[in-house]
Amino acid sequence: MLFRSHGDLTTQGAMARFLDEGLLSRHLKRATREYAVRHELITDALRRDFADWLDIVPSAAGLHLCTRLVTPLDLPAVRANAADSGVEAGWLADSCDTSPPQHGVVLGYGVADPARIPAGLRTLAACFEKEST
Repeated sequence: MLFRSHGDLTTQGAMARFLDEGLLSRHLKRATREYAVRHELITDALRRDFADWLDIVPSAAGLHLCTRLVTPLDLPAVRANAADSGVEAGWLADSCDTSPPQHGVVLGYGVADPARIPAGLRTLAACFEKEST
């Protein structure tokens, strides 16, 4: 019977202890601080190094920063250069079902190593620079 199913008792017990001991709250506070550092690293670089090409879309939640292209540019070439350079970025047109498509970059930072963010953004900026000259 569908409604008689329940989760594994061992897992439920571990989760109950996790919650009762305040470990979820502690984890959320630590994760929030860590994600704020990553968000700030990316936001600062976008404002400093990408202002000629991208505008940050304001958001209040999530683990991605979305930008819109503000200058005509061969974005498919930027995308190819980024891929060839080992930079993983999302592209707004792939995530947005509008006609005509919106163009920009979506940068996820949920699993990004903060130590690698600056170098990755410098490489991405070089890809933009290459296509704007």
